[in-house]
Amino acid sequence: MNVTQRRLRFVLGSMSALFTITLLLCTFSGCSSGLKNKDPKVRIAAVKKLTDQSKLEKVVFEDQDEQVCEEAVARLTDQAILAKIATQHKNDMLRFQAVAYLTDPVTLDKIVNNEKEGILIRQFANKRLQEVTGVNKYKFVH
Repeated sequence: MNVTQRRLRFVLGSMSALFTITLLLCTFSGCSSGLKNKDPKVRIAAVKKLTDQSKLEKVVFEDQDEQVCEEAVARLTDQAILAKIATQHKNDMLRFQAVAYLTDPVTLDKIVNNEKEGILIRQFANKRLQEVTGVNKYKFVH
């Protein structure tokens, strides 16, 4: 093997190693480069792979596409984050979706009692509270 062949083998081996390291880093760090893509379909695909609750929360509050945000809410399990979305997000559909995933009776009760923005969120939280606890605690007058 001559010098040129050895150099080529070294370079190709180094590139292969670099590619492998990059792939491993993305795999173990939850590489989320797709979340910055301009195409919402690519971002939705990236969200479908996420399990990190704080990253999903960030998507819900920062992404401009409602479908991307809906997918992120659907992947959330953290009750505190869902409660934050249900009470603080500017998009009512995402708020309703977050309430639908809430299972904590205390949080649902707080939404029923403290929601200032709209009666519909309160009524839906009350319905979820009834589903979770089996008790119809509040009656809303139409």
